[in-house]
Amino acid sequence: MRDKLDAQARLEQKLRRLPDRQPPAGLQRRIMASLPGADQRRTRLSRFLKWISALLQERPRPLVAAVSMACLLAAFSGGMLVDRLMQVSSPNPAGQPLTAQKNMNAEANFFLGRSLLTADQPEQALVAFRKAEQLEPDNPKYILWQGAAYYALGNTDKERQRYQQVLLKRPDFQPARLNLANNLLQGGRVDQAGQLYEQILDRDPTEKTAMYNRALVLHLQGKTKAEAEAWKKYLRYYRTGTSAYRALQHLHELGDYSYRKYQLGYRTLILNQDLLFKSSGVDRDREINFLARQYIRQPLSELNIVVFIQNDILQAKRIARALRTAILHKVPEKYKKKIRVSWFGEPELLATANQAETQLSEGILIFSQPGSTQHKEERI
Repeated sequence: MRDKLDAQARLEQKLRRLPDRQPPAGLQRRIMASLPGADQRRTRLSRFLKWISALLQERPRPLVAAVSMACLLAAFSGGMLVDRLMQVSSPNPAGQPLTAQKNMNAEANFFLGRSLLTADQPEQALVAFRKAEQLEPDNPKYILWQGAAYYALGNTDKERQRYQQVLLKRPDFQPARLNLANNLLQGGRVDQAGQLYEQILDRDPTEKTAMYNRALVLHLQGKTKAEAEAWKKYLRYYRTGTSAYRALQHLHELGDYSYRKYQLGYRTLILNQDLLFKSSGVDRDREINFLARQYIRQPLSELNIVVFIQNDILQAKRIARALRTAILHKVPEKYKKKIRVSWFGEPELLATANQAETQLSEGILIFSQPGSTQHKEERI
């Protein structure tokens, strides 16, 4: 048991040191140049704030580290969604000291705090965020980012208190609710975290982090049917990136292969296999369109589609030909001769993640070799 706890602690430390997304260069210089003073500076600040306003909508999402339960490590083997703080500030490439200046308004203090946080100076960042709150106490993001600073300091209790403070003032402020849920999940308060993720999804059904982490919660609660549905719902909206491939792996570990990963040359994509078996429908068309778009985006030797239906070779043949016809309607003429279909009246043998083998009574295999002009792997 002690070895598992030590392994968990080491994993958390590694996750905490993952690199953040790099922000726009020269942000701190632009902040200082935009401090209130002359009318010209105020005008420049207004233009700058307008430019960056979209970036400020991004919420800080602390890393969802391994919860304090050894079963999470055993079940997911590090396959959790990792959401780092979304930093906008620059890590001060010029090497100039990051210090507060006279007459800084709340927004300038806020920018300074984010720059300090990126520069791994959370104590000073916390001071800047507090100053911003003093100047504009009704702005919830200044309190929210105090929580981010406490997270960087490793003080999860005070981090949680800041998110709760925001929600007392602004119950509708979703970033605070999401960060609070992540904090609770990290602390092993699975049921409480799950309730908050449900509240978030009631208002925003496709919130990415809440969707993914809700599936983790359902796993920890042992609700396998609900967990599978949660992963499938996530994959309906999110098919790209590391989190999508992890979600697919978790779904397969439950024995559900409704979504499959396919290799088209150097490109890997996820498709809903169940929809490809259907004869028509809007959802099926969406999958066909997605496959056709990826097919024509790169030079391929040919596109191979193989349909397996145990004890029904005629149905396998009908589905294979229907898929080929549907794709032919979506691609230019030069691609049409390179689409090949095959069919078998037997189950598909499929290798699982743990190197075992499983059989699918109905399965669709899609693959293609790369063309001669491609040189590097590409995942979507």
